[in-house]
Amino acid sequence: MRKILIILTIILMTSESTNAFQANKFLEDYYNGTEGEKEYLYNYLTGITRGAVATNILSAAENGKRVFCPPKKFIIDGEVLLGLIPNFKKDIKEGNSKFKNEELDYPLFLFVPMVLVHTYPCN
Repeated sequence: MRKILIILTIILMTSESTNAFQANKFLEDYYNGTEGEKEYLYNYLTGITRGAVATNILSAAENGKRVFCPPKKFIIDGEVLLGLIPNFKKDIKEGNSKFKNEELDYPLFLFVPMVLVHTYPCN
């Protein structure tokens, strides 16, 4: 499973994703946006988050391994993710993560799973 995730990450990083939000740009736009822009961006984030959660569930069902392990019956949505991001960024800057500082500029569709893996590691 790990090899598949690494290959998928490489493919996504090298493919042209000019329409994808970079994590830092997304956060800047979200926190400085109008109410309508914030609603649009929140829905965008929620969609990516749901995709990551669905992939995690599918991985557990198909391979018996989760990518991240949140508490049981805990619902992860855009609001939860927005609350996790500041701590994730702080941990990266302090070197308390397996992820590196430059990874904060990844597209949001890679950044969201990174936040979830960091926050809810499987031990």
